[in-house]
Amino acid sequence: MQFDLFYVLLGLSIVTFLLVTLLMIRFKLVEKYFLPLKFRIVNTYVLDLSQKKDYLKMSIYNSTLNDARVTSFGYVYRQKNIDYFREYLVTHNHPANHQALVAARDSLTFSLPLNALVDVIQDINNGKFRARNVVAYATTSFGQTTYVQTPLVRKHLQKVLDKRAKAERIRLAGIAKENRRLRREKFNKQMTRWTQSISFWFQKSWKRLFPVNNKKKP
Repeated sequence: MQFDLFYVLLGLSIVTFLLVTLLMIRFKLVEKYFLPLKFRIVNTYVLDLSQKKDYLKMSIYNSTLNDARVTSFGYVYRQKNIDYFREYLVTHNHPANHQALVAARDSLTFSLPLNALVDVIQDINNGKFRARNVVAYATTSFGQTTYVQTPLVRKHLQKVLDKRAKAERIRLAGIAKENRRLRREKFNKQMTRWTQSISFWFQKSWKRLFPVNNKKKP
């Protein structure tokens, strides 16, 4: 009797464990479905050798079980939103009030030239060539926003800015060299005029002091 009771209790324990495990799994699935939406944003740098250009590619993944509508995405730099959603709509021939649908387990992808973002960053920097922290973001139609740090984007932005800084130093050095040449040319012209003026003054003074006798012979 005790032996049978042991197996009954063991069986009940196993069934209870399985039921609890199943309930926990279902609870997690339901919780994931109703949790606030959080995108997974991936940024990649693409170098197109065939067209000799490079660009940034942003992929917004919807890893939840429900569809989501995106109303804004881009980058945050120095507390300023750089929104590329309208450019995305124009690229895909969507109306201005369109909301991009990202189905469950699907993604939205957008590409932009690297130099285009560098221009905006440098403008925010007031012309300075140092890139600060860059954050990617995406906002849903419910106002939920996902933020992701993007060190890769900052790295490639800084590379372009370094090249521009070098080109600017070369340009300024060329301007300085040309200005020095112009100053030397101006100085040489002034010296020539002064030399000619002094020479003329000496000649005139000499003639006054020692006039030449030009009497004709009889």
